[in-house]
Amino acid sequence: MPTAAKFPAAGAIQNFALTSGFNFSAPRMAVDWEGRRLFLYNTGTSLMQVNSLDTWAVTTAPTATGSFASGMQFGVDGNLYGVTLATNCGKLHKVDPTALGTDVATFGNASSGFGTTASTWAFPNDFDTVQGSGSAFLVSASVVANVHEVTVLNLTTMAWGGRNLTTDQGNGVVSRGSPNGSPQAFVVCANNPSTFLSLYQVLVSDLPNFVRVASIPAASINANWTHVSRLAALLLDETDGNVILHLTEDALQGWASSTSYSVGALVSSVGHDWQGLTASNLNNPPATSPSNWLDLGVSGPVEPRIVKISVASGAILWSVVLQATVPGVAPGLMQQSRIRFGLYCFFDNAVGPGSGLYNFHQIRTGSGIDTPQVLNNIQATWQFFDDSEGYLVMSCAYTQTSPPPPIPNGATPSSFAGAATLGSVTPPFQPAGGVAVLRGARVRLISNTVPGLSIVPPQ
Repeated sequence: MPTAAKFPAAGAIQNFALTSGFNFSAPRMAVDWEGRRLFLYNTGTSLMQVNSLDTWAVTTAPTATGSFASGMQFGVDGNLYGVTLATNCGKLHKVDPTALGTDVATFGNASSGFGTTASTWAFPNDFDTVQGSGSAFLVSASVVANVHEVTVLNLTTMAWGGRNLTTDQGNGVVSRGSPNGSPQAFVVCANNPSTFLSLYQVLVSDLPNFVRVASIPAASINANWTHVSRLAALLLDETDGNVILHLTEDALQGWASSTSYSVGALVSSVGHDWQGLTASNLNNPPATSPSNWLDLGVSGPVEPRIVKISVASGAILWSVVLQATVPGVAPGLMQQSRIRFGLYCFFDNAVGPGSGLYNFHQIRTGSGIDTPQVLNNIQATWQFFDDSEGYLVMSCAYTQTSPPPPIPNGATPSSFAGAATLGSVTPPFQPAGGVAVLRGARVRLISNTVPGLSIVPPQ
């Protein structure tokens, strides 16, 4: 077991499993860090395969399976979980990862209406799995704003025990954790948009306990923020049991005289952001209608941030502004990152100091200090990272143009879109075949020979 965080070697693109007949375009991904397996689901052809993180070889051929386009996780109980959605409900599939394409069990009835019952499961926005006392549980948040639901399912029995929990806001993101040895999940909720976040704690036992920890004003994230627009992902920092959140403040829609606004509605007008105070609020200009609108102040900057939140108090421990949000990241992907030694790495798609240059962030989670690298012509979307070994797994696109990207390894094509990673520029690169994953520096860090790139020593 490593005793320090490992930075990825960011010098070369690893080669891809182009001979497997699997189309990597826009894949859903899940990872089994202990079993060293990467699960890939293709959203276009409903195929899935498994690759070894150590050999990069295909261990399971593409197999017909249910559509997991709406979410996929490797559970703490060793099963793979995927979500299919209908108009009003989701269906949860429990799959033996050694027998892809066959459900061990399912939960949910995709033809029923909103709300979780003994046979249905509301439209999930995000979910994660937690190991309780004798059973594994799934904790999910609903995307349905008027439901404001957090649901706890027993994965061992695939049964709902009546734990349909109500929050004060919708649109939640979920992450698991076991601070102080107590199995639990954390849920952060915010309406889209909202002037505050809500942090909840779900203690998992035979009867899960649901606690609202804190209400977090947008201004505590950044003094110039009036609201939060989007929650992208939530993940656990295992070094101290606190959580890390990707979120964005976008510009509010402009006030319109023809629109009737409800209490709590958020709009922009005359350079300020405003919150509605009354129902059926029609044709009342915010700047001249103080009884109808609360002035939130000058409209804040349009920016994404990554923040660390105390699960004990909801306090913001640090906040780092990003040049661009991580695009295409669906809840349930970045939370599969594993932070055990205080390092978190990921791409954003901000164009850096030159055309085709993108930021690869390296954040020390204790302090929030970010030392981003600038990489050429690599646009990464869905991704997750393990700081124990320095692995970064991602869905990306790159083109080998000028300026060149990191050097291709082996049979890597000059342009590609799909599941990929970075690797070392120093041979051996990896065994032939298999999907590409990032192999971190296990024993020592290797000097990077690509101009403009550098490797920071591990902390």
